[in-house]
Amino acid sequence: SYVGRVGEPYDRYAARRATRVSGDELRAQLRTWVAHGCVEPDTAAAIERVQQHEDEWLDLSNDYFVLLGASSAMGPLYFLLSLGANVVCVDLDIVPIWTKLFNAVRDSPGRIIFPVRRGTPWRAMLKEERFDELAAVSGSNLLTDTPEIAAWLASSAVAPGAPLVLGTYVYLMGALFPQITLACDAIIEHVCAARPNTALSMLCTPTDAHVVNDEAAAAARANHARAPWWQRACESVGMLRCNTPIAVRTEAGATLHVVDGILNDQGPNYIMAKRMQHWRAMVARADGHVVSSNVAPSTATVSVTQNRLFAAGYANMHLFAAMEIVYQELSLSAMGLLLIHDIKNARAAAHPDVQLTHPLCLMQRTAWHGGIQRCAYTIGTIGMPSALIYFARLYAAPLVLALLALYSAVAYVAFGTTPLPIVAAARVAPPAALDALASVVASAKHVLQLP
Repeated sequence: SYVGRVGEPYDRYAARRATRVSGDELRAQLRTWVAHGCVEPDTAAAIERVQQHEDEWLDLSNDYFVLLGASSAMGPLYFLLSLGANVVCVDLDIVPIWTKLFNAVRDSPGRIIFPVRRGTPWRAMLKEERFDELAAVSGSNLLTDTPEIAAWLASSAVAPGAPLVLGTYVYLMGALFPQITLACDAIIEHVCAARPNTALSMLCTPTDAHVVNDEAAAAARANHARAPWWQRACESVGMLRCNTPIAVRTEAGATLHVVDGILNDQGPNYIMAKRMQHWRAMVARADGHVVSSNVAPSTATVSVTQNRLFAAGYANMHLFAAMEIVYQELSLSAMGLLLIHDIKNARAAAHPDVQLTHPLCLMQRTAWHGGIQRCAYTIGTIGMPSALIYFARLYAAPLVLALLALYSAVAYVAFGTTPLPIVAAARVAPPAALDALASVVASAKHVLQLP
C-alpha cells in the first residue's frame, strides 16, 4: 500500500494510507522511490522479483514462521497471515494481546500456533469458541520463561520436520530492551543448534551506523553540495551536521562506506540491543543459516507520532533531499515482501552461499532506509529544523497578530493614535480575527498600564 507523493508531507495523505498499489503501477512507484533516493535500486529489484514469482512465492500455506513478539507494531503477523502462513506466536500472557492475535487469524487464511498453560483444556475452549477463556491462559514471558520457550520451539511439538523462519520483533523501553534481546538471542542459538535448517528474520532500524553502497555515499555528498541556502545557514550555526560517509578499509583491502545514523536520544540501551541483533545475524549466516535482516524505513507509527516533537519533526523531513516518512501500512508491506524475497530467492544476500564483501554488508543489501543514507545531513540533526518549521507554520497567524498588537501598542504610546495599516486591516479582517486582536491589545494595555 502507498499514499502521497515523494517530496511532500506524508500526513497530507492520511485518508489514503490504505491505498493498494500493484502491477505496473507498483513498478512505476518503485522507480519513483529509487529516483528520490529513499529506496535503493536492489531493494526495488527484490520487490519486483517477488512480483514476478508471486504465484509460487506468495503461497505460504506450507511455511512456518516463529514471531518472538508476535503483536509488535512492526512485525509481519498480518502480512504473513494474509498469505496463508502458519505463524507460531510467542508473546506475553496478557489477555488483550491474545484477543488481538485471535481476531487477526480469524479473518485470514492463515493459522497460528501458540503456547498455553500446562493442564489447560484448550481443545475444548477452541472447539466451543470460548476465546476469552483461551486468551486468559495463552502466552508466555520471554524474559522469565526463556528456557521453556527455547525447548518448546526446538522440539517436535512445533511444526515437526518443517523448517522454521525464526523472527525477532520485540521491543521494550530502557534497560529491558537489551535484556529481552539477550533472551531472544539465547532462544535463537538453542533452536538453530537443534534445527539446523532454521532461518532467521529481524528488522534493522535506519537510525543506526550502517554500511552503505558506493552510490548512496556519493548521493549524500551530492545532496550536500546542492543543499538550499536555509539548510546551509542552519549548518553554519551548528544546527545541521553534514552526513559525511566514513570510509573504512577492510583487512582484505576493500573500502566500505559507513553512514552514522545513530540518534543519541534513543539512548545506549536501544543501540546496544540492535547491535546484538546484528551480531547474531552475522554469526548465524556464517554458520550456514539463511538470515533476512533488512533496514526498515522511518515509520509514522502511533507510538512515535504520539510524541508531539517527533510528529513535528516527521512532518517536514521531506524538505531534506531523499527523505521520505511512510505510514505503517507501507512499511509492513514492504518489509514483508523483502522477507519473502530473502527466504525464497536463493540468490538473495540472506543466503550464506552468496558472497559478501564483508559480513556487515548483509544489512547494506536491499535497504529501505527512507533517505537517511542519502540525505545531505544526519538524521540526528534534521529533526530540530523540521520541527521548528512545523511549529512556525502552525502558529504563524497568532504570531502575526501578536506582532501587530505590539506594533499598535507602541504606536499608541508614542503618537496616541492607531497606525493606519492596522485601521485598514481592520476594515477587511474577519470578526474572529478582530476579536483575537482586541483581546491581545487589551492584555498588552493591562500589562503596560496604558490608559
